[in-house]
Parts: sequence; structure tokens; C-alpha cells
Amino acid sequence: MSLDENTSVTEELKAKATDKATKIFSATIGTTFFAYSMIGFIADDTMSVNLDQLAASVLASRPATSNLDGVIWEFCSQARGAVAAAQRTGTLFSTRPECAMPDGSYAITQIHFVGYCHGRPFWEVATISHRGPADIQFSRTASHTRDYASGSSVVPNLARNGDERFAKYAPDLSLASTSLDNAARFAEAYIRLCSEPLAADVDPNCKMIGGDPQIAEVTPAGFRWRIPPKH
Repeated sequence: MSLDENTSVTEELKAKATDKATKIFSATIGTTFFAYSMIGFIADDTMSVNLDQLAASVLASRPATSNLDGVIWEFCSQARGAVAAAQRTGTLFSTRPECAMPDGSYAITQIHFVGYCHGRPFWEVATISHRGPADIQFSRTASHTRDYASGSSVVPNLARNGDERFAKYAPDLSLASTSLDNAARFAEAYIRLCSEPLAADVDPNCKMIGGDPQIAEVTPAGFRWRIPPKH
């Protein structure tokens, strides 16, 4: 999660980023099932805004016959409102360079929705960003990429190019994403590498990455954990 350097982070908020916190969530709406995960800001330092809890509340309040598109819009609309309220109280947000977006705004949260609707795969990304205290923006796009990693590109490139400090991760980081097994091995290696204390010294982006990996897969057969949270 990206918080300003002058934000006082409480012990309760720190606990959200521990190994025990679930970071991938599954949901079913009628015959549609999907997983969602958030990158970036999840809660403010007072815990008055918690997007994990907000998402669970929105999903629980919708009837089984709800339209998936409507559910995603409802959650994103409420999330944008909650973020705007927190912004007005001064409890967040980051203007760090690594959060800068091409249009000049700063990303607060990205919410990834991945699943199957009527048997067809989908991957949508909702982004909440800001240009200043009174300017909270929202965008939603379909993702057409095969591979995605949020964090450092510097440290993985060092590992693949033979840097002895990170060499043990090179084999899995070099796998082609031609199967779910390879993708899972890549994801685990990427997370473990970026969680290394030395990685944060090399690339500040790694300071926002930590905890044990959690990996799930979504196929036409449904959702299943490959590496579940350590509860």
C-alpha cells in the first residue's frame, strides 16, 4: 500500500500487510465466478476506509441474479467515494514517483477482476487515481495482456542477467508463460525476489512488496488456491 511518508501508520494497519492477510478474494454471482485483488492503497491509517471490507459488503448485498458489470461498477463507485472522503480528511495519499501515471495523475488503487462470465474469460482493471486533494478520478478498462507484474522490473532483470545476489530466482523468472504451472512458479519467484531486503535497497519499488506469496488460479472449472494465505 502506498502512503505518504508523513502518514502515521498504526499497528492495526501494519497488520493488514502481514502474512495472515488475505490478498486474493473469490466471488460468485449466479453462474459467473471470478477473483479480485487490489494493488496499492487498501486502508487509511485510521482504518475508517477499508476497501477489502467494502468489496465484501457490496458483494454480500447483491442478489444472486445481479449482473456482473453492475456489481463491479457499484463497488468501484463506492470505493471512489470512500477514497474521496478519506482524501478530504488528509489521511492519505501518495505522490511518490513510482505511483505516477502517464496522464500526470497518481495511482491510489488498482483493482483487478479476473474470471469467467458465460464461459468466456475476462480480465478488467479499475484504477482509482488523484491529481490533488479534491480531484479523485476513476477509470475502468479491459486488459488484453497475457502477463502482468506490479512492482520492480529492475531486480528481476538483474536476476535474469546473472546477478549473483538474486541468481536463485533466475530459472523460474525465465519461464515462458505457456502453462498455469509456469505462471505460478514465475509469480512465486517474483514475489519472493521483490520481498528480499536487498531488493528494496536496489529498487525502492520493492519497499511496498512483502509477506508470503498467495497464488490462485481461475479456470472454467472454478477458483482454487495454489498457495493459500497462512491463517
